[in-house]
Amino acid sequence: MAGPDPLRARERVGRAAQALADGEPVVVTAETGAHLVLAARRATTPWMAFLVRHTAGLVCVALDGSTCDRLRLVPMAVGFTAHRSTAYCVSVDLHGTGTGISASARARTVAALGDPATKGADLCRPGHVIPIRTRERGVLDRAEPAEAASDLVRLADGSSAAALSELLSSARPGEVATPHEATAFADQHDLSVVAIVDLMAYRAAAPGRVRRVTHTALPTSHGPFTAVGYLDTLDGAEHIVLLIGSPDEHDPGLLRLHRECVLGDVLGSQACECRAALAADLDAVAAAGRGAVVYLRTGSRELSCASSAAPHGAAGAIVADLCGAATSPSSVQADAG
Repeated sequence: MAGPDPLRARERVGRAAQALADGEPVVVTAETGAHLVLAARRATTPWMAFLVRHTAGLVCVALDGSTCDRLRLVPMAVGFTAHRSTAYCVSVDLHGTGTGISASARARTVAALGDPATKGADLCRPGHVIPIRTRERGVLDRAEPAEAASDLVRLADGSSAAALSELLSSARPGEVATPHEATAFADQHDLSVVAIVDLMAYRAAAPGRVRRVTHTALPTSHGPFTAVGYLDTLDGAEHIVLLIGSPDEHDPGLLRLHRECVLGDVLGSQACECRAALAADLDAVAAAGRGAVVYLRTGSRELSCASSAAPHGAAGAIVADLCGAATSPSSVQADAG
């Protein structure tokens, strides 16, 4: 199944992040459900009442590991693995919020969890707001609502604390909303809606994922190229671009993608066509006089090209760096290598 269009995904992520920065909730959809999400430190009583009214009412707050440690938020259960390994912590209330169950009380607790000045002693346990410890790399580590909510708030204002609760269906009382119902709900209430897969696509190809680390002139049997070395900041892989000319977003030239195959590319294995495909790509770009071959290193210890499943996200980020952010990664033609 094809992934989301990178440009459309970036637009949806951008709108959602701006709405969160403005203090508004957004709808985040997954494969089978959806959540209402709000930037924790911008939580207000009216928006908390809105969130509780239209959701299951179980209000959680996604927090990064360092915040959980600072606030002494301990796991709800040791070795907890239910619900796709969501790392729930013991529920909390902010001291001085009465019973802690009202919309105003939960808004104050949520806002306190998003406030860097809050201390562990400011919270009483158990309470009515459930912190969730998120994974370090967000949706790139775990494509679930808590990580998505935290990633979106980080894009919105640099923090990572996000309130979230699962949206319920208005047509089927007691059932969670489907992504289609969630989109209709967002339209009805003039809210931004973004899918987790959109955020994954955005994060994978976002500016800053890759960094140019070196370049040199490289004469080859296919013609003269400029070799540009890239470091993937997500996994440490080092990729190479063989470049002719200066691609830009209006005319990127001929772009080809090749995945590393040690047996074929280096040792000339006859069991695959990788070496021939790479040579054909280099010949084609040289003949065009403008473009690039993006050579993705897999970082795998496996030698077989069949196991070289390098992600397209790095290629998209490299192309965006070469050509400008408006260039879609789909303009890169992948060969069989």
